[in-house]
Amino acid sequence: MGETVIYFDYSAAFILSMLLISCVFRRMLRGRVNRDFFYVVLVAFFTTLIDIIAITLDNGGRGNYELKMIFHTLYLLLHSLNTPLYLIYLIDTTDTWHKLIHRKLTLWILFAPFALVVVFLIVNFFTPVVFYFSSNGAYQRGEDFFVVYCVAAIYFAIALWYLFSYKSLFSKGEFLGMVGVFPVVLTAVLIQMFVPELAIEMFAISVTFLFIALIVLRPEEIVDTESGLMKKNAFTRDMQRAQISEKKVDIILINITNYRTLSNMLGYKSMRELIGKASTKLNLINSASKSKGEVYHIGNGQFRLVVDRHYSDITMKLVKEIREQLSQRIEFHHMELDVVANVCLAKWPEEISDVDSLLIFGNDLNDVPFTGEIMYAHDLFRKDYYDIMRDIDDILENAVSGQKFEIFYQPIYSVKDKKFISAEALIKLHDEKYGNISPEIFIPAAEKSGIIHKIGAFVLDEVFAFVGSREFEEIGLEYIEVNLSVEQCVESTLVEDMKARLEKFKVKPSQINLEVTETVVSSETNVMMDNIWKLFEAGFTFSLDDYGTGYSNIQRISQMPLYIVKIDKSFTETEDNPRLKVVVENTFRMIKDLNMKIVVEGIENEEKYNAFASLGADYIQGYYFPKPKNRQEFVRFIDKMNNNRSYETGELK
Repeated sequence: MGETVIYFDYSAAFILSMLLISCVFRRMLRGRVNRDFFYVVLVAFFTTLIDIIAITLDNGGRGNYELKMIFHTLYLLLHSLNTPLYLIYLIDTTDTWHKLIHRKLTLWILFAPFALVVVFLIVNFFTPVVFYFSSNGAYQRGEDFFVVYCVAAIYFAIALWYLFSYKSLFSKGEFLGMVGVFPVVLTAVLIQMFVPELAIEMFAISVTFLFIALIVLRPEEIVDTESGLMKKNAFTRDMQRAQISEKKVDIILINITNYRTLSNMLGYKSMRELIGKASTKLNLINSASKSKGEVYHIGNGQFRLVVDRHYSDITMKLVKEIREQLSQRIEFHHMELDVVANVCLAKWPEEISDVDSLLIFGNDLNDVPFTGEIMYAHDLFRKDYYDIMRDIDDILENAVSGQKFEIFYQPIYSVKDKKFISAEALIKLHDEKYGNISPEIFIPAAEKSGIIHKIGAFVLDEVFAFVGSREFEEIGLEYIEVNLSVEQCVESTLVEDMKARLEKFKVKPSQINLEVTETVVSSETNVMMDNIWKLFEAGFTFSLDDYGTGYSNIQRISQMPLYIVKIDKSFTETEDNPRLKVVVENTFRMIKDLNMKIVVEGIENEEKYNAFASLGADYIQGYYFPKPKNRQEFVRFIDKMNNNRSYETGELK
């Protein structure tokens, strides 16, 4: 046998060394899967170095038999270790250890073929069954050298079977990258088997690892540079895999609820540093617990710690430690900062079983009042609500196409005229699967998806059609209030569309009062303000809805063409709050001074009616009068109440 070609090993050593350096600088040591890959590459790198030394000694001719024996043994040992390590990497990538038999037993079974190679290599020191050296010092394969290839073939077969069994856990690109290892390495093995002088195996392995690093791992997409932790993409991917593989885990959700306040106070750079500090603390707590959990930072001060149910006995200790550590002030740049964090424990999949619901629930955790206590998903998670939120886009599309929306009207009572003079149009949605869905749920979702424009057009058409009908004329109402969303207010065709409706349905602009929220009033959008003023000039009136629930810029309110201000129902709880009563009295005085009318919402009993009527409210709206009614019921009610004129205020229930 001639000299062995070593140049492929040099190339492999270079590629593998670059991969190792890349793993460090690209933060590919974060996360169990990334660490697995690093160890696989590391073993391959040392395998290549030892192969280079062994080949160099072989090419040097006779002598150095002891060194040759040692390095060839080490090479075959590490070479045989590559395939079981790759199999373990695959299992960790699919996160399916829980699907296997008891983990320790599985590991023993996995390494049993490798142990066979170890036994043969030990025996080889005494009886040359695997390899030996000829009289001229040349390396020769022994009769049992096939054992090395058989063991590698076993691991290859298991790995390939495993990869195809869990194909659904990978994207198309990831799967092709992972499966591409097999034909490349197999081809190299066959070449080296029949042409021993061509040491090409490690080069083939290094090339396939390079492809995996570039195509499969993509650490920039899954590692958060701000905290060094795995980020939202990785969390979503891992939970999707847990859902598919039916894995049971405990999820600790940690939301810094004063994140925005801290960001405004510290600035972007310092806030990044603070998040890094919090991330380090969570990592240390996790490492000390020996839970082998995975920590994620999914953005905006939200962290997730996922712990295999196998370690559930220490999960509660972990939650308590996190709660205790986060309750302490953090020393930061000569300041002591209070980090207000909600910490919640959720069991997957018993309490939350789909990724979308988990993400929505995690965001909603910011709105849960801080108590300083550990929270539990079984107390907070409303499955029906999160099921709706998961399917809300499909629900809205079906509702629009299937005309499942319906307009209801809530009467508005005039204190001065002692009768109903208007009503607010309210939209309701009934879904076949989920029943009645509150506008508080579907309106924000519709605004986010953009379908609000179709819904808004439907509402306006229905209201205009009603106002232009004979029955509306007969019941004697002055106008109907209808809400305009922020998205509708910035439509470039809004004014033309509204004028077209006036003409189509034969409606006077004074019969339509357009409700806008404080978000609209506080906006600086030129298109929005132009639309509002043009509609006002066309004869429409405007009211400010839910006054007191948002940020009210009094100066901008005074400059807006507002006819009515609607006081939110939260202002009606004045009985046990004398300070709120002072606020309400002064608010009424200010609105009156601006020559605007006042509607008080949420009036539910006679006592509140009398109290706000005496304060100077012009109009009253609430369940003290009827709840919202559909068009037919509303017409009958108003006709009876207004035209018969035989009722007293207390009968309006």
